[in-house]
This record gives sequence, structure tokens and C-alpha cells, in this order.
Amino acid sequence: SFVFYHGFNYKVEGTEIYHLIDDSDYSALIFLKDLNEGTVLSKINPAGAVYAISGKEVVADVYFTGDEEMKKDVKDFFVIGCEDKSLILKKYSVGYVYSSMEISCSFLEKVYGKGGKFIYSVN
Repeated sequence: SFVFYHGFNYKVEGTEIYHLIDDSDYSALIFLKDLNEGTVLSKINPAGAVYAISGKEVVADVYFTGDEEMKKDVKDFFVIGCEDKSLILKKYSVGYVYSSMEISCSFLEKVYGKGGKFIYSVN
């Protein structure tokens, strides 16, 4: 009886269920699965689900243990201008960008845009 002292509402901070993606992400990644081969640049958290669902490699993800510069470049990509974005895409031979925001750069062609999720093909 002492084991259930706190009842069923016992919660330890940091042990909550962690969600990398939502339903909109899942739909977009299923779409990505059917596209031609190509490395994907995505924000760090959802990138963890890109390979599992689409089968596409990512530049870096939440579990990435490689070069920290790659992780920094991925984080920077979503806040820098088009010219610098282009350099990062070339540096890592990226074929697709997966984003939760619209990106207006001439070398990115939107191939998917539903539920606030966007996939761009790199030209």
C-alpha cells in the first residue's frame, strides 16, 4: 500500500513522453519517402524521425554524435539568409529541406506544403 502513496498521478520531471513529430510531420515524411534519393536537411528534433519513416539520410539529428560543426550548420540554416543557406546545402550535398516554416530562396522548389510542413527540393 505504501508503494502507491502518491496514487497514479506520480510524475518525475523529465520522464514525460517525448514527441519528435506530430501527424503533420508523419504525412510529410511519408510523402518524402516516395521522392528520389537525397540527403535531407531538417531541424534537429524532427530529423530523428526522417530516416525511420522516409528512409532518407539526414545531415544531423538529435542523436548525432559526429562533427559538432554539422549540427551548428543545421541550426544556423533556419535563421540565416539565402546566400548562406546555399553554401550549407552545397557543403553537405543536400537534396531536400524539411521545414515547419516556408522558405523563399530561388534554389529551393517547394514540392510539399500541407499542415504547416514543407519539403523543398534543392536545385
